Amino acid sequence: MLFRIDMTIKGDPMKQIEINFIAQVCSDLEKLNGTQFEYFCKDIIELILSEIVQHKGHNLYAKPVKSTADFNSDDFEIVGQCGTDHNYFDGFVKPINDIKSAINNHPQCHEIFLFSNQRATGGTLSKLNNEISNKNYSQKINVYDSEKITKEVILKNILNIRVKPLLMLYVPNAYKIYILFPENNTLPRFTSKKYHGRREELSIIKILKDKEFMQIYGSSGIGKSEISKSIAKKVQEDYETVIWVNGDDSNNINFDFMSTHISRFNTKINLGTLLENHKIIIILDNFNENLSNIEKDFDFYNKKHSLCLITSLQKNLSKDRSFHLKYLERDIAKKILLDTNNTPKNDVVEKIIQYVDGYPLVLSIIRDSVDDCGDSWEDVLNEIKDVVSLEDHDRNIRISARILERSLSQIKEELYWIYILKSKIISSEFLQFSLKNNGIKSLLKRSIINKTEVYNYSVHQIILDSVVSVFDKFSDDLSNYYKIILSYLKVESESKSIGYFNFLITHHNFLMELYKNRKGGDELKNYLIYSLAQGWDENSDGWIIDEIKKISLDDDTKISYLLLIEKIEMELFNLKKKYGTNDEENYLSFCKENIKHLKDKIEKNKNSSIDLYLRHHLGKIYIRIKDYDKAIELFKYVVEKDDSADYARLQIARIGVWHDQSKVSSVEMNEHISKILSKTDDWSSTSLSVLLATYELISENKMRSYREKYIDSCISVFVSNLLYSLSFGFEQPFELLAKLSYHLSYNHKEMFGCFCESLPLPSTIDKNNKIKYAFSTIQVAYYKQLKYSNDSNKDSKMEEAFSLAEMYLKSIDLNDFQRGKLIDLYIESKYPDKALVELCKNANQVDDPFFFQKKCKILRLLGGFDNLEESIKSIDKAILLSESNPKFKNYKSAFLNDKAEALYISSPDDAISILEEAIKLENNNITLTNWKKKLHNWSDN
Repeated sequence: MLFRIDMTIKGDPMKQIEINFIAQVCSDLEKLNGTQFEYFCKDIIELILSEIVQHKGHNLYAKPVKSTADFNSDDFEIVGQCGTDHNYFDGFVKPINDIKSAINNHPQCHEIFLFSNQRATGGTLSKLNNEISNKNYSQKINVYDSEKITKEVILKNILNIRVKPLLMLYVPNAYKIYILFPENNTLPRFTSKKYHGRREELSIIKILKDKEFMQIYGSSGIGKSEISKSIAKKVQEDYETVIWVNGDDSNNINFDFMSTHISRFNTKINLGTLLENHKIIIILDNFNENLSNIEKDFDFYNKKHSLCLITSLQKNLSKDRSFHLKYLERDIAKKILLDTNNTPKNDVVEKIIQYVDGYPLVLSIIRDSVDDCGDSWEDVLNEIKDVVSLEDHDRNIRISARILERSLSQIKEELYWIYILKSKIISSEFLQFSLKNNGIKSLLKRSIINKTEVYNYSVHQIILDSVVSVFDKFSDDLSNYYKIILSYLKVESESKSIGYFNFLITHHNFLMELYKNRKGGDELKNYLIYSLAQGWDENSDGWIIDEIKKISLDDDTKISYLLLIEKIEMELFNLKKKYGTNDEENYLSFCKENIKHLKDKIEKNKNSSIDLYLRHHLGKIYIRIKDYDKAIELFKYVVEKDDSADYARLQIARIGVWHDQSKVSSVEMNEHISKILSKTDDWSSTSLSVLLATYELISENKMRSYREKYIDSCISVFVSNLLYSLSFGFEQPFELLAKLSYHLSYNHKEMFGCFCESLPLPSTIDKNNKIKYAFSTIQVAYYKQLKYSNDSNKDSKMEEAFSLAEMYLKSIDLNDFQRGKLIDLYIESKYPDKALVELCKNANQVDDPFFFQKKCKILRLLGGFDNLEESIKSIDKAILLSESNPKFKNYKSAFLNDKAEALYISSPDDAISILEEAIKLENNNITLTNWKKKLHNWSDN
């Protein structure tokens, strides 16, 4: 599916959406303090220079350093300064002084950038530039006010992955307009070489403008999508933007204006809100179901006279809101065939049109086959005559198939991959691996595939059906194709890049079918089951383990070792899940048995890379039996032999965080974490699982300093990469976001809110309890964030977040800790009765301080003297537990705050005293600010 916005400037004045965006960015930037603006401008100058700069002026935890620039390149040839003075441009005193300061401190610099969060008026920038020019500085001086930052940096880099999180974090109100500017700022390109227009356009435009909602229907390949693009281009002058939604996206089967899925980003947008506030054009391409409901919803939301144009295969709407698109007019069909350097004779053109009957896609395929194959038009015509009759209803597929057959000498291998994969969506990374650039260019040039998304190519259904009909007749030896698939899986099973996971998700059914057919040899079969295991669901029926057990794992090959380790990991997980701590002896026995097994393998193995792999996993089993010294020894050995072994560094760090802090020094911890997280500029080429697992590790409270360094201080980079990883639909990014949801929702409110608003539904949520819980945790945090926000649409968003969280939490068997999320949701939504029912299910009602904290909140909500008394008794128990158990020490301030809330109803003076005590213990600056404000209000009352 595509989501494209046309925000092209159509002369003067600019289109209103862009004007609004620029004005809102300027307004938002004025509200930033010096620290925030410097961090914003660090990304801005990196976008300008296309390189990383050092932020020298200050960091989040120290005062600005006045003896240096705010930013500089590594060699100090370029420096940057930021100004947030309200009167920055008055008299030019401040900018001139900043220039002098930069030159004095860095005389070697060649170029200086001045950034202001103020919007210069009139010709102020031109006058300032003239004054700078008159001073004859040897350095090049670049001055950016907030408007110039927006126009010349943000809008010109609208495709850059860093722009979205930058706006989410620093200019949240402008971001709400930016959602109209996603990855591409144009309508989809015409798939044909040249679009020649159609006479029907005027009739369609008349109906569309009159009715505002209409349907174009007609046969596949008749040109519905192409004419829709042309119509949108013709009428867009009077509208703010054009939004293109592809109905082939399975996420839009149950289409909802309030939550429309955009596959390019694997994200959602709220078309309902856009329709209420903006005059836009929506194209719903290839939508064939529920059109009457879509029609009603559009009419309900459409407050600004927007337009909605739908393309479908059949008529679904009333006659006055629908248009039957039939064959091309002969003169247009002729233009398509004549759009070539090899001009056909007129009688040949007429006969081809007679057979093709005005289907633009098929006409383009015929023309391109002559251009690229060197065939004569007469030969092509004779081929068409041979395969169809004028009454043949399948003529398009039969003609396309015959044309493709004539191309086999040039592009058989390329077409065969389409046949083998049998998918309208094809992984671009895999196609690049199997065909290389020239093969892909051949398919694109012949209109056989289209690049519709960053990570995938698309194939029209007619083309796919034609390819299948051609190759179904063949019984070719597929061994070479299987070898290529095997080569790809071998390479990617090592790196496990994002492209690999995208391939596994996009072509899961193909991989399953290939595995079941047992073709391609044992090695391919083994790599297939290993790849399928990468998407293993802990709640599955165990068929992958059963399949691996059928394979002989005694040979000395890499895949045998990979599968052996995969089997051990799955069995250990299942054993732990089955028995928990009830059968520790059986679990330890199984671990020791596999330790012996892996030691034997290491002793017999002669391959150095496999040796490291085995030692690494042996170390992981030593962790399970709590022999951390042996585990660390093995991991250090792996890192020593392979400096790129971040997976082993992660395990060492985990021991220090999760198991035994004394085993890993702070110096070692810093070395391992920084080594892994210094590679985050390009997540696509990094082992995603290791990277996400490392971020999960530093989400722990005890890793706060690392979280501040690698997440909070570079939040825009982190968010852009997390969004990138979420776009492929697998689970680990959701688990990471769940772990960070409380932190992000509290410390990065606007960013977290925007993030959740566009969060896709995990593809495996219906069958994976772990993902149900992770997604629900995010929704609970989102609900809380919305509750205390100023979002004008927060009621409907809260209702959706509540429904999702409650539904998925109630669908799984919760332990005490997990049930706490559902209880929190009921407390925040003021359903104390429901919360109390859930709390009473907790197994531990004795020494869990959070049980008593939640009980305190519930009783406080229930009200009444007796409940308030019990509320205070409950929180006192939580406080005592925090004082007696070091594990809960850091939560005492929160418990004291809850006690103050309970006391304030009946004893305000005591409440103030308790709140003052809580403030003394609290370290979080945001919490401190809120509590001090509350203390002030209570004291005044």
